[in-house]
Parts: sequence; structure tokens; C-alpha cells
Amino acid sequence: MTSFATPGLPIVLALVVSGCATFSAGEDAKAFTEFLSRADKAQVKLQQGVPDSYKALWSQRDDITLAGGFGGRIEQGWAQVSKRLDWAGSNFVNGRNEIKRLAFSASGDVGYLVQTEHVVFNTPDAVDTERNYRVTMLFRKENGDWRIIHRHADSQTTREPPK
Repeated sequence: MTSFATPGLPIVLALVVSGCATFSAGEDAKAFTEFLSRADKAQVKLQQGVPDSYKALWSQRDDITLAGGFGGRIEQGWAQVSKRLDWAGSNFVNGRNEIKRLAFSASGDVGYLVQTEHVVFNTPDAVDTERNYRVTMLFRKENGDWRIIHRHADSQTTREPPK
């Protein structure tokens, strides 16, 4: 099993720092952007209460992590991440979102994105709800297919001085 504490991490960090959307080759760019499009559509399904298509895009290895937008602990490994995605899906009804992708890139077998998300949904008890998130996601190729290996979403969208 490949750990993320490999030479690939400095590449991802260098891509994040550069803030560019560049790729190592045309086919890589096409495959990665198609994957991101599938992930966007699957995320809407999750926000409509149906997590299966979103879960199918995740790696099922033990080194994946999820710091979900509803807060709480950081989930580690497929067993925990899968349960958390099911739980998240159970808290959404009739969701939709607006995504503003700020940066994304892929090189070799790793990729990343940084985006903001405005999510509008109903809770299971029919309360209209809106959330704004800052999101960072990491991806890697597994057996030639892109997979989500990390997602961090938080609602700290306003700058506040330290107190």
C-alpha cells in the first residue's frame, strides 16, 4: 500500500502553492477534469440524500481521511469515511450547490483542488438550510482510475482576528 508520506506529497504541495491548473499531459488533464465533473454530480446526489455515487469515487484504503463540513472528528480509513458519508447523506434533502473552483491540478498519480461551495438543502425535518464551505480535496490514481483520498470542508469563510 502506498502511504501519502511519499515523494508525491511535495509535488502536491508545490502545485497548491503555485495555484495553477496545469497537467503533465493532455490525456491526464482530460481524465482528471472528467473525474472532477463526475465528483461534482455525485456530490449533488449526496446533498439530495443519496450518497452511493459519491462513495463510489472514494478510495477504499486505510490511509484516506475526511474532515467533513458538519464538523466533528477527522475520519480515517474507508470504514469510518464510508459511515460518515452515509451519515452526511442522511442529513440532506433536496440539496443543490454552487461550486467555485479556485485551483486544481494533477501530475502523475496525484491531484488536488481548492474550491468554495454554497450548499442549499433541507434537513430531514424540512428546515431550509444554507452552508458555505472552503474545501480542499486530494486525489490519487488507483489501478488507473482517479479516487478521492482526502476532503476537508469547513465553514470558516469570514476572516476573524485572533482573540
